[in-house]
Amino acid sequence: MRIDGAIPRPLPLAARPALRGSASPARATGPSPATVPRAAGPAVLTSLNAVLAAQQLDAVEPVGERRRRAIRRGERLLDLLDELRRGLLDGHVPAGLCARLRRLLEERVEGLEDPELARVLAEVELRAAVETAKLERALEPEPAP
Repeated sequence: MRIDGAIPRPLPLAARPALRGSASPARATGPSPATVPRAAGPAVLTSLNAVLAAQQLDAVEPVGERRRRAIRRGERLLDLLDELRRGLLDGHVPAGLCARLRRLLEERVEGLEDPELARVLAEVELRAAVETAKLERALEPEPAP
């Protein structure tokens, strides 16, 4: 087996940081233990948890399948919004359309690796949520004066 690159060499004694509890304080040339930066434990664990969660998602559902499901969901949302537009232009909104929009909005596709697709889906979801809220408000019975 061949290893390319430089072979690490030990530092000369003068360049090595002093060990804690050194007998000679004059030889302590390195930074004091209080000034040595330490690794952030919770941040490391958080990033490790994110990596593990992504691996579990890949094991359960491949990236390509999540992408296809997200695209199909976006297309269904757009179809329902188009149906709502047609209903508003015709003067009557199909019964149950609001419930179908709500149900579809509750389904989420997590772990998309394509940021552009995630951005477009977020915009479609926002438009669907706004239109659903407007429709629900319009369908509410008016309060008695």
